[in-house]
Amino acid sequence: MASTQNNQNLFHRVTIAFFGIVRAFKEEKNFRIQLLAAIIVVFFMIALGLTVIEKSILLLTIFVVLSLELVNSQIEKFLDLIQPELHVRVKKIKDFSAGAVLISVIGSVVIGILILLPHIKIMDYDLKIFEITNGLANQSKVLNILGIFFANYIAYFLGLVLLVLLFWPKKDLLKNRQMIFVALVSGVVARFLVKTIIVFFYHKPRPYVVIASAHKLIHNFSFDDFQSFPSGHAIFFFAISTALYFYNKKLGIMFFTFSIIIGIARVFVGVHWPSDILAGTALGMLTAWVVQHVYLMYKEKVSRKVEC
Repeated sequence: MASTQNNQNLFHRVTIAFFGIVRAFKEEKNFRIQLLAAIIVVFFMIALGLTVIEKSILLLTIFVVLSLELVNSQIEKFLDLIQPELHVRVKKIKDFSAGAVLISVIGSVVIGILILLPHIKIMDYDLKIFEITNGLANQSKVLNILGIFFANYIAYFLGLVLLVLLFWPKKDLLKNRQMIFVALVSGVVARFLVKTIIVFFYHKPRPYVVIASAHKLIHNFSFDDFQSFPSGHAIFFFAISTALYFYNKKLGIMFFTFSIIIGIARVFVGVHWPSDILAGTALGMLTAWVVQHVYLMYKEKVSRKVEC
């Protein structure tokens, strides 16, 4: 009798836990994103034939991140229940809780890269995609002109768009200036801080240095020959595009489109590998996300001081 009751209690607890996970999936956007990332990682685990230890480490990191996200959500909801109005101490607790999740996410990304990257023959794909894309160079004068224009000169047009938005339309001046400030800070931090740190530790030669037959259509300084990874253009423009998207989705999509074209053009003219563009894309978007969150935290802190 006691054994049956214990089994029923266990089943009841498991059911409650399961519905808790389902509710978190429905209500928490971050949990859905992390779960999707977990599914992608599991797919690579199966496809790449990892060892048991490697699979165990990845699964452990997945469960840690998802569990911490659930705990963070629980803390936020509990604090909102007992203290509906904004309070400094409540804000600190929420920040600490969110920080724990962020640390686990960063750690899991690093672990994932360290385990998965050696199993992905990225260099083979890098070379093949570069040869196909750069192989189109010098096949058509018009294509060459377009490639050079998008690789080097479209940036001035995008800069002009941002300059116009600083002064027009007048009804959106405050919002636009805030948006452009965050976008430019994101781009500068990504290009001149993140890339500089990476280049300090890792020197990757540009395609025309490695491949004698590569078509190099634009000029590059010799000191820049071993600073291919990540792409400075990609990390800069994807950071700006992401920041703009936070405030104006249509404008952000437009800049994303041009950023993709710029990335392809940089491979076409022979100065970047495809992996340089992909890394620049990911790092630029991540940088913009971090800058936006830091800016919002600073803005909230200033508004609290004004209220006091």
